[in-house]
Amino acid sequence: MAKKRVQNECFYKQVCQFYLKNEKNRQATVQHFINQGPSKQSLYRMIKRFDSSGSEEYFAISGRPRSARNPEKLRKIEKVVEKNPTISLRLGGEKLRISYGSFARGKKELGYKSYRRIKAPNYKKDQPDRCKKGARKIYEQMLANKILIIDDETYVFSDPEQIPGRKFYSAKSRNSVDDSIRIDPKTKFAQKYLVWQAMDSLGNVSDPYVTTGTINHKVYLEIIDKYLIPFIEKYHRIEDILFWPDLASSHYQKDVLKFLENKKISFVKKKENTPNLPQARPIEKFWALCKSEYSKRRSVPRRLCDFRKIWKNIAEKVANNSGKNLMSGLKSKLRKVAREGPLSIV
Repeated sequence: MAKKRVQNECFYKQVCQFYLKNEKNRQATVQHFINQGPSKQSLYRMIKRFDSSGSEEYFAISGRPRSARNPEKLRKIEKVVEKNPTISLRLGGEKLRISYGSFARGKKELGYKSYRRIKAPNYKKDQPDRCKKGARKIYEQMLANKILIIDDETYVFSDPEQIPGRKFYSAKSRNSVDDSIRIDPKTKFAQKYLVWQAMDSLGNVSDPYVTTGTINHKVYLEIIDKYLIPFIEKYHRIEDILFWPDLASSHYQKDVLKFLENKKISFVKKKENTPNLPQARPIEKFWALCKSEYSKRRSVPRRLCDFRKIWKNIAEKVANNSGKNLMSGLKSKLRKVAREGPLSIV
């Protein structure tokens, strides 16, 4: 019998006995038990039930009584779950020739809970060790009061409706709404822009560079000269920053490295950089927040300059609201990666 039903039966008996003892005074009974949790309506319903039935007992539950799961069945369920933690209720029930409901109740009785699997990079060969060494180097330089600046690129669909994400609608039935609401159409080769931005460890964000093409080392040199350096000079001194690009080949082309050295910009060396570590780069979350905000728009920008203006406003809004929070745990994340590996912060 369910624990809640047992509690309800005990409380019902107390109400009935008090009601009889006080010569069926409804008001006195309600006033006595109202402070114990139940509503006034619930107490009056209990009194009405007793008056009509004359019994302090609950009626028996109809249908076949629930059988107690024997220890052997629970042991089998535990063995199946321990062997394959990702097994579904349906497959687990089929394996033991029991219903999926019985399998679910058995799991719950044994203390098992279901959790969503977390997506993470698939590391190969020496990548985890390189991540640990690189994170340690970056962390040590941050301890010397260096301001970390991270840059990245992402693709953004011109049409906000094409931004990936779950969309919902309300209706009394699926067929009672127009197809334009019921269906979320996707264009196979939708127009998209490539956006570059930089973000510092204080939550400030640079102006966006937007293009319909790709970024090679010549374009990246132009970005550094016209976007990155003005961003650094606006908020910091050159000697106070540490630039952390990703491992794209255009970022470590020899002309790019020579330009950074001539400008006396400290940057993470290629051999010290962390491969495939998006979970430690807050700008990845920044992209997701910006795209979520952009997907709320109704209209499609007609020109690239229109999109650039819209994206700049969105990026500034997200940076003002969430920039500091995104960057606040960066140092501790790098320290944890250096000690425990890249999957420790997922």
